[in-house]
Amino acid sequence: MVRKNDASAVQAQTCLAFAKLSSSSTSKSTSGASPQPSRPSTAVITDALDAVCKLTGIGPATGTLILNVFDPVHVPFFQDEMYLWFFPTADKKLKYSLKEYTALLEAAGPVLERLNVTARELEQVAYVLGHVDLLEGVERKGLLDAFDKHPGFDEAGVRGEGEGEGEGEDGDNDAKDNSPQQPQPQQPTPAQKGRKRTALTKDEDNKEETRAPKRRSQRKR
Repeated sequence: MVRKNDASAVQAQTCLAFAKLSSSSTSKSTSGASPQPSRPSTAVITDALDAVCKLTGIGPATGTLILNVFDPVHVPFFQDEMYLWFFPTADKKLKYSLKEYTALLEAAGPVLERLNVTARELEQVAYVLGHVDLLEGVERKGLLDAFDKHPGFDEAGVRGEGEGEGEGEDGDNDAKDNSPQQPQPQQPTPAQKGRKRTALTKDEDNKEETRAPKRRSQRKR
């Protein structure tokens, strides 16, 4: 699909998108001295995204990758791991729609400014956190311990998901263990009584059987 685009169309649409980002990526300081880079607004980023999405076979996900190559500082790539990091309760089957990416922009923007990191760095962190199970034991333990020291990160659902799964599995195991254990203490007691009762009935039957011949012998006598 992408190969159907003419080189001139690719150049025209990407240049248009990059121009939109460049026009708002700098803002003059209050003193009017030198321009300083600033994060484009959500409207500007989505407008630039719309420009590259005019190309055949380019959707919001691939479009954000193109914008991210041009501005890896301010424009985050529409990454699965990052989206699920910020929205852990969302459906894992993303539609990769403009609405989803707009929500990701609104969520990631304040984090980029507060932590003073680039969008690409945030992507790298989100990717690692999205694949914690692949880390070695020491690395994984160190990462999870870091979340214990900074519980604010739990809001992103990284450690929360791990703990939730662990608690769920432990809870299920406990339930499975408790379900047979609860009747087990009760089962031996009636079982023993039953056996005793059976033994008694057999003894009584034996006694009756032993007494019967005596009665028959007495009658014969």
